[in-house]
Amino acid sequence: MVKHWLFITNLENWSIILKRKIYGVTPNYHHKFKLVGIGDGVVMYLKGSKIGGTFKIIQGKLPT
Repeated sequence: MVKHWLFITNLENWSIILKRKIYGVTPNYHHKFKLVGIGDGVVMYLKGSKIGGTFKIIQGKLPT
């Protein structure tokens, strides 16, 4: 089942996300990101600013 998520970042990290095509989280959020699956939709919100875009998860990897 496809799910939809809201990811939040700041403008500084947004440029890194766009350049590297990767979104990272600290270990305290790993439990939530284990629920995100291939094909899920994402809305990226830029803190204090605007919606950065909509995306689809095409691959994923969290440390074990």
